[in-house]
Amino acid sequence: MYMYTGAHSITFINPSGTERNTWTNWKLIPTQKPVVPMPEFDNNYVEIPGSNGSLDLSEYLTGGPVYRDRSGSFEFYLVDPNIDTAINTIAQFIHGKKLKFVLSDDPNFYYEGRMALSDKRSDAGYPRVTISYRVGPYKINRSSGTPQF
Repeated sequence: MYMYTGAHSITFINPSGTERNTWTNWKLIPTQKPVVPMPEFDNNYVEIPGSNGSLDLSEYLTGGPVYRDRSGSFEFYLVDPNIDTAINTIAQFIHGKKLKFVLSDDPNFYYEGRMALSDKRSDAGYPRVTISYRVGPYKINRSSGTPQF
């Protein structure tokens, strides 16, 4: 029998510094390894009559590439037997809030942005919860505050 030990968990941090971990605090098991995708770059091409090619205004105005927010979601199985209380506890900490989160697989960096919670309850198997996020384009080094991809 496989015993889950909290691998691939996520720690959420609110503005006051209070932390909650998906496994330690809420007994959530990820359905797959949580990964935050690279941000998309923004571009705004304009055709200039009489010139060759086009001009990318996004890079022209800023001197470098411009990136969009990262967005996605993480799905978890909820193994707490008190489903309603567990979902309410998670929602009170996450739903609609602007938080930082740290992936246990990348513990030196955090992402910051708005979170949302949704749940799927069924009679068969464990209920699932989905934590959706929209965060800035960069992950931030926890010790230096330096933004990185």
